[in-house]
Amino acid sequence: MQKFIYDNFTDLTKDLPQHFTGPNIGLSGGSTFLEIFKSWSSIPESKKFFQQNHLNFFPVDERLVPLEHPDSNWGIAIKEFFAPLGKSSQASHWASSMQGFSDLFVRHLGNPPLLDTVLLGMGEDGHTASLFPSDSSALNETEAYFLYATDAVHKHPRFTLSPRSIVSASRVILVLKGKKKVEIFSEAWDQQNLQIPVVKVLQQCKDVLVLSDHVF
Repeated sequence: MQKFIYDNFTDLTKDLPQHFTGPNIGLSGGSTFLEIFKSWSSIPESKKFFQQNHLNFFPVDERLVPLEHPDSNWGIAIKEFFAPLGKSSQASHWASSMQGFSDLFVRHLGNPPLLDTVLLGMGEDGHTASLFPSDSSALNETEAYFLYATDAVHKHPRFTLSPRSIVSASRVILVLKGKKKVEIFSEAWDQQNLQIPVVKVLQQCKDVLVLSDHVF
């Protein structure tokens, strides 16, 4: 695992695309990535990078709600990232069902559907993508590339990449924003606590980068 520590989150977001490997990128949702999207669509260096480089983005996880719903990860990505940069064609990398997502990935990425880079965040409970601590069956799944995810705390059922799908990527990048999340991750990683989804997934990956705005 390689660590990259930045003085502030703006510097992190500016540098993040330089760590991409290959054109096919798995893109997470959540509050951290909402801030990243807004930075990418407003910082001149970032705008130039995305306008000059042909990249294909795919959802790491998505709430199974209409694209126009305010809780849709992909809907937020379209509004805050793709549309401002003139990349609205990426909106088509979405589906309304589990089967639709599976078909989408296979159609664009082949079978097995392999991503070049997967961008992950982490919740304060240690979940990543939509792999939750309460769902041990999903964490221990070794065959499927896509999973249907539910959790008592989160109201919408979800599509998510499976551990196998994430681990199969050439590179996985975890972005941590804020001291609290850095401390949660650092403690879980140091203990190799495999009950914590982000630890269980990352310890299986072949190339892991952790980018943070706090030292750990």
